Amino acid sequence: MAEEANQLIAHLDPIASNACSTDSVSEVECLEAVRALLPAGQAQGRRHLVTGSWAHVPVGCSAQSGGDWAAHFNRRGSGSNDGGYSPVCTGSEATSQLIAHLGVAASNDCSTDSVSEVECLEAVRALLPAGQAQGRRHLVAGSWAHVPVGCSAQSRGDWAAHFNRRASGNNDGGYSPVCTGPEAVGSPTFVGCFVDDGSRDLQAGPRRYGFTIASCANECGSYSHFALQANGWCVCGNEYSTEVQYSQRPDAECGNACAGESSGRCGAGWRNAVYSVNARPEPDYVGCFVDDGSRDLQEGPRAYGYTSTTCAEACDSYSFFALQANGWCVCGNAHSTESQYSQVADGQCGNACAGETSGRCGGGWRNAVYRSHGGPRYNYGVAQTGNSCPGSDVSENHCLGAVQSLLASGQTQGRAGLVAGSWGHVPPGCSAQSGGDWAAHYNRRGNGRNDGGYTKVCVNPQWSR
Repeated sequence: MAEEANQLIAHLDPIASNACSTDSVSEVECLEAVRALLPAGQAQGRRHLVTGSWAHVPVGCSAQSGGDWAAHFNRRGSGSNDGGYSPVCTGSEATSQLIAHLGVAASNDCSTDSVSEVECLEAVRALLPAGQAQGRRHLVAGSWAHVPVGCSAQSRGDWAAHFNRRASGNNDGGYSPVCTGPEAVGSPTFVGCFVDDGSRDLQAGPRRYGFTIASCANECGSYSHFALQANGWCVCGNEYSTEVQYSQRPDAECGNACAGESSGRCGAGWRNAVYSVNARPEPDYVGCFVDDGSRDLQEGPRAYGYTSTTCAEACDSYSFFALQANGWCVCGNAHSTESQYSQVADGQCGNACAGETSGRCGGGWRNAVYRSHGGPRYNYGVAQTGNSCPGSDVSENHCLGAVQSLLASGQTQGRAGLVAGSWGHVPPGCSAQSGGDWAAHYNRRGNGRNDGGYTKVCVNPQWSR
């Protein structure tokens, strides 16, 4: 009877990762496993097993995939991959993949959980902006007061992966937390294509090339909008079409999808492909109202071609918007302003707009009025004296981004990171030190009293509905 063959089954885990999704191949089987996993046509520089104890090589069996593909076995229990090796692991390749996202730059916490130390390097490498290289390619692990707890990327430095084992680290503004799972915000919504010029319609954010819709949305997570121009130049802001020259143009003038994406538009020369970052509440249908040539609502685009979604976006700084005559969009902060603008039966406002399955798109001299839930996501409370918000408080995780989104044009912060603690003289929750350097503060003490130097930062009540 023939002897049963004992076949070694192994797989490569991602280059630069530190640990196997299963177990590391043993030292005895390491050379055989690496040879079996060589890419087609790939030869090894050193054909023997290289064994030793190194700080820059992952623990156990690996292939030097960033070099000559020599098989290595690291006997040291604390090796950290410098980016040049791929762990060699037992069994078939795991079907699950690491899913992670960057938290808000300069913040301290994740909206989910921090990525583990074992997966931190791999996660950071997967989240690097397009074209971004790391200065230090290994995991930098330690205990620091100025780095957020757990896994982070040094996003204002060389983008090195860091893991802070200290439980009380406070981000000095140079790091972005790296968090498990997909990002907890809605997908960006394309608003339209708009003219831009050298004075710039949107003015915040990275203002550089190399972005896609996904990476620009992540970079602009603390703003309500972002735009891509010239095939990947990313910019953020809380408003768009801020002056008459920044008018809307046909979508086709904003080019095609960004590299590596299958849909959307990546902008063109002096054309902003504008997107909404945060998932906005669906507009509330108010009712159908009479209109006439004097116009009940008088602001906004006052143009045809809109749906309830796109008109809501165009009117996001107003309390209400209306659609008339199957797509004519207008905005305002009040409706039914005179007695002649009375409410009538909903059926007089027609059916849903083209491409939508619900709502009404207006009729002849009939306004289908909606409450827009517009305006910025965050706003200031009562300056210097306020201790509470009229609606919802901003969470600690979102405090820094909220404060930064509300800074006046030209206003800089003395301290760029979130200042969190427990104080008697600071209002509870999120505030800006408006009597000082405008640093974002989060007071975990529930009975703090504003000494006059702070302004509460709140969720816009229209976003809390």
